[in-house]
Amino acid sequence: MILMPAQSWFCLRVFFVFIIPVVQSHAADIAWKKYVNERFGYSLEYPAALVASPDPFDKSGREYHTPDSEFSVATAAHYLRIVDPNESLDSNWKDDVKDLKKLITYKKKSDSWYVISGVTTNGYVFYYKFFTQGNNWATFHIIYPKSQKTKYDPWVTRIEKHFVPFLKGKYYERSEWKGAAVK
Repeated sequence: MILMPAQSWFCLRVFFVFIIPVVQSHAADIAWKKYVNERFGYSLEYPAALVASPDPFDKSGREYHTPDSEFSVATAAHYLRIVDPNESLDSNWKDDVKDLKKLITYKKKSDSWYVISGVTTNGYVFYYKFFTQGNNWATFHIIYPKSQKTKYDPWVTRIEKHFVPFLKGKYYERSEWKGAAVK
């Protein structure tokens, strides 16, 4: 059994009781906004201080970043099998794992989603989450400097927790899109 001097034990308790909750509550202390994509029916919460990039022409998503572009979250959705008839959750998973192989520090896959995270060679953390439902997919990608992990990890946690890839209701499904060859 290892005994700690009283001063060390006190410092450790102060750290866990006061410091950790302050870091975790950082995401709750800032204002948040919600982006709802009316075309594909998904939503993303993001810090209100982020700057929006222009909408893409196809209205499939949006990118938000800090004014200095240090942190970025991009979200998009679209249809499966538009270009490649074999596109699926599995094919996207395999492509992402293959492309990011040496950089991945965490990955997990289920029947309807996967997440891949890691650090780039230039020191940026990336976090990708990809969802499928029926003939549609939705995703978000986050990137920020590893040196700012303490600052941005609470944002990532909240974005991930509140992302809704498929809202209830009638949205623009692939079967309604006349330009796609529906099988």
